[in-house]
Amino acid sequence: MKPYSLATGCGRVGYGFFNYVIVQINGEKKELGTSLSVTQLLESLGIRPGRVVIELNHDVLSRDAFEDTILKEGDTVEIVHFVGGG
Repeated sequence: MKPYSLATGCGRVGYGFFNYVIVQINGEKKELGTSLSVTQLLESLGIRPGRVVIELNHDVLSRDAFEDTILKEGDTVEIVHFVGGG
């Protein structure tokens, strides 16, 4: 079972094609609408940004950069969840 799902593609009215980029998220290739920020990705997955660490192309991304970081074709994203316990 996957903890998230994504819609595929973002239609462009009047052009007759879908405009999307392919990124790898936690080891799986996904089609995303263009100009999607890391914050928007997390929202689309139902994930609260304060509970995860994002690794983008093997570099840890600061939470301050989530909103301004736009995902591009070929990016690799790892979403690491914090798990509480005791």
